[in-house]
Amino acid sequence: MASTEDRDFDDYNERVRAARRRQLIGAFITFDVVIVLVAIIPWLLGYGFFAHRAFDRSPAQVFVFNNGNTAHEAWVVLNGPLAQPTNRVPVAPYTVQMLETIRAPQTLHVRSTQGGEQLRSWPIDPQAGTLINLDPEMCMVVFDITPMYQGAPDDTPALPIVARIPAGQAVWYSDAERLIPPRRPLPSRATGTIHWAEDFGCDLLEPELEELLIVRAGTRLQDRMARPEPQTP
Repeated sequence: MASTEDRDFDDYNERVRAARRRQLIGAFITFDVVIVLVAIIPWLLGYGFFAHRAFDRSPAQVFVFNNGNTAHEAWVVLNGPLAQPTNRVPVAPYTVQMLETIRAPQTLHVRSTQGGEQLRSWPIDPQAGTLINLDPEMCMVVFDITPMYQGAPDDTPALPIVARIPAGQAVWYSDAERLIPPRRPLPSRATGTIHWAEDFGCDLLEPELEELLIVRAGTRLQDRMARPEPQTP
């Protein structure tokens, strides 16, 4: 028969093992809770699980074209239950304002700073350049000017048309690596695919007037190239 000392020793060992099991269970629970919080909280804020979207160094670009005489302000909100709006950026009359944001699902909001206008909102495609047109009567055309920067062969169309944006269409998404908005100078050098958007009279969007459209676009293109975008040092 086991002595009283042996039983006491066994009881002590069992208590030690039980305490260690509780410590391990507590450590595992704490670890799981930390992992869940690290994953879930960024998702609630719109940055994705473990905030993976915040580490993409290539920002998404949104261009807001305000061709009217009313000043506006624009801001983005990530698509998360607890996401907060970014700082509001002024969009002055007759200007194009660029907003840079992370590549994540989000919504752009625009409102007049002079009151009397309802808030307008559009989804942003995080994998594309986004062009917002605040003028409901303006028409635009988007051209692929990539060949111009890559030494295109002689049989390449001078200005391939990517899209005709009719009046009333407020948002357009570009799948090019770079989107140049209306009335902006063009880069003197560039790589990758490039889309150039420009506003034209709505009658020029008709297919039968395409030749005239190309001629006028070519004239504007020469003007943009004559005053190229400053190079970043």
